[in-house]
Amino acid sequence: SELSNYIHLSSQQLHRRLLKLTGNTISTYILIHRLEHARNPIVMKSLSIYEIAYQSGFRSPSYFIKMFKRHYNMTPLEMRQIIGNGLRHI
Repeated sequence: SELSNYIHLSSQQLHRRLLKLTGNTISTYILIHRLEHARNPIVMKSLSIYEIAYQSGFRSPSYFIKMFKRHYNMTPLEMRQIIGNGLRHI
């Protein structure tokens, strides 16, 4: 509701437009945005996985890890290790 108020659309209008533009619901879009926001600190190894989860807006680190794996097909720790070893760029 805050987002729809910010861009001066009703919740239904925002839902329809976002679904049409991205193919995602509002909650899925926000989830993906949070996961992508978390990716940089994971790669940079600047914080622990748990700190990154909380800073990205997740209340549960286990839920964060589960959603991260679902989105990137690897856990945050696996991504950190792969990129840290220079095996591939994601």
